[in-house]
Amino acid sequence: MKGILHVPKGQGPFPTVIVQHGFKSNHHNSLIKSIAQNLEKSGFIVLRFTFSGHKPSGGNYKNVLVSQFVKDVKAAINFLLTIPQVNKFRIGMAGHSMGAFTALISSNIHKKYIRSAVSVSSLYDPGAVVNSYKREKKIDEVGEGYWMISGFKVTAKHFDERMYLRKKYLVGGIYCPVLIIHGNKDKRVQIKDAYSIYKLLNGPKELKIIKGADHNFHNQKHARRVVNLTAKWFKKYLVVAD
Repeated sequence: MKGILHVPKGQGPFPTVIVQHGFKSNHHNSLIKSIAQNLEKSGFIVLRFTFSGHKPSGGNYKNVLVSQFVKDVKAAINFLLTIPQVNKFRIGMAGHSMGAFTALISSNIHKKYIRSAVSVSSLYDPGAVVNSYKREKKIDEVGEGYWMISGFKVTAKHFDERMYLRKKYLVGGIYCPVLIIHGNKDKRVQIKDAYSIYKLLNGPKELKIIKGADHNFHNQKHARRVVNLTAKWFKKYLVVAD
């Protein structure tokens, strides 16, 4: 996996956040980069990396599975545990879209390590996402064992694998503090997904709906709101009081 590690000035140990991109994207995504840079300025170590099956990381379309991404997260955690400046008891996760769903369920599966999470535009109903691509005629090809979505090859198993089938159990088993962020003009992931996730969470939680924001927060004002809300959340739940 390819990625970038942001380390603030000082000796540490520092609270640490893993930041994850969405479907078809990578760790150079502008929103992911902005979140990471802002957290670094706020005194956090940040790791942003690209999931398997997405360039510039390795793997192929068969690796574009949430179950593989959860394994990628564990590899990222194992890497962070080798960094002396990382506060191993103050690790959080943030993600956008598919990366947000991965961050959420990883907060359950890897609960030994993850202390807080921020979910931005997470899907909950993969069928509705598939329908949105169909409406926009962005499914270019359906082959034997794969789909081509806007030029991105993905395994046909992606949207119906067991992680999605177990979503209610996986999200319902999250007890760390979670912030849910969603735009009310999101045409890729329905806003009802945010409410479904919020309802299932069992720990401290907040739901922030950003009026006028689309799925990718293309408006800079909306993007800054996401960046600031994310930093505020992790300052509240990952920073140890003096």
